[in-house]
Amino acid sequence: MPRFGAPPAAGLLRQEFVRARSGDLDLLAELEAKDRAARESAPSVGPEHAVPGMYSQAPPRLIWLDTTDPGQIVLEVRAEDRIGMLCRLAGVFEDLGADVRWATVTTIGSTVVDSFCVDVSTAGTRASRERLEQALLAVLPTPEPKKPPAVS
Repeated sequence: MPRFGAPPAAGLLRQEFVRARSGDLDLLAELEAKDRAARESAPSVGPEHAVPGMYSQAPPRLIWLDTTDPGQIVLEVRAEDRIGMLCRLAGVFEDLGADVRWATVTTIGSTVVDSFCVDVSTAGTRASRERLEQALLAVLPTPEPKKPPAVS
């Protein structure tokens, strides 16, 4: 899929969707390859051309929020965006059998703030929440620390 420009033709998109659903296309491997290629092709900006910054992107953060419905709980995910982020997060919920009732997905610049309403029967205990948190953190990008500019 192109990163910019027009979306792919509907027929091609349908064909790839069928391949992914049937297991003939390893979607996560494709996303990893695309993510790696994007990082490798990113232009390198030297300090003399960059806007100075002291901090890198904030580390990923998971926040549990109560709802008015006692059978539901909301998990808010704040992290740096990456290619295929929603696919990776959905895969974690599916792998752990978490029943997501609804989701709100927001991208602000290079940051995502996604909220997932989870059924308490699948994320109501401390142990189930910790398993879910560990699995989600494993697919979220960890920001690289900024290197101080060379002093001349």
